[in-house]
Amino acid sequence: KLEVAAAGGVIRDAEYGADITLRTAFPAGAAETFQLRLTELSAGSLAMTAAGEEFLPGPREEAN
Repeated sequence: KLEVAAAGGVIRDAEYGADITLRTAFPAGAAETFQLRLTELSAGSLAMTAAGEEFLPGPREEAN
């Protein structure tokens, strides 16, 4: 969870069984950074699969 948050992402759903599947959402460009970190931390034993794009509401900047 901490690594997902550090990359600016959020966990949308999790399935726990023989395998663990996390469905996450990242801001544009952050998924690639997370994938590199995941590979590094797991020595290549974990994989990330892109499931598509989705536009979600996010923080908004206030006008000055």
